Amino acid sequence: MSKITPLYNNVVVEAYEQGQQQTPSGILIAEGTGVVVEEVKVLAIGCGTMTMDGTIVPPQVKVGDKVLIPRDSGIILKAGALDSKFKRMVKENEIIGVVGEE
Repeated sequence: MSKITPLYNNVVVEAYEQGQQQTPSGILIAEGTGVVVEEVKVLAIGCGTMTMDGTIVPPQVKVGDKVLIPRDSGIILKAGALDSKFKRMVKENEIIGVVGEE
């Protein structure tokens, strides 16, 4: 995939290899039951959100962060010949939270 530079509050993410989906606390989620949350890695970020007065508010996430997003959020970016993993572009406000170490 060619390098993508997100604009403003867009974030490019890539899913981790996952088997069965589960909540952060370890509860297994069956397919088709409400909103499924997915843990993804931030690959690229835009410069931030522009306010009404034209100032830029920097993003709250950084490249390399593990974040939680709804599985059906964002736009799927097709995998290229050199990279077989699918990536997505999501708005920063679609990110539910940052996964930290305990």
